[in-house]
Amino acid sequence: MKTDATQTELKPTNTVIKKGFRGWQGKSLFLDVINGKDFELTTMKRSNGQICATFQAGKHEQGENYSCFKYTMFEDQSGILLNVAKNATEKTIKAIHTEALEIFKNKFNSSQND
Repeated sequence: MKTDATQTELKPTNTVIKKGFRGWQGKSLFLDVINGKDFELTTMKRSNGQICATFQAGKHEQGENYSCFKYTMFEDQSGILLNVAKNATEKTIKAIHTEALEIFKNKFNSSQND
């Protein structure tokens, strides 16, 4: 999604909530948000027992048989949107990921208005 004066709402390309090797996690991908950068939002339980929602700027690459997200450490923007001490059930991960999506959208929209 390109940033211009006519853009009104930031929407993820896809959002997936699934149970993986490390438990329930949520992932959302925003394409071409700022200056050609893509953003990936991830919600999962950390080793400290807290559920953490983070965002990472980078570039999504879709190949014929693969999909990956590349970023440069210490250069591409990243951050923590939420930290919550709860059990990581499917329902909890969905709720926290949805809340993190709203926080990210608000953060993006406020930076666009500055």
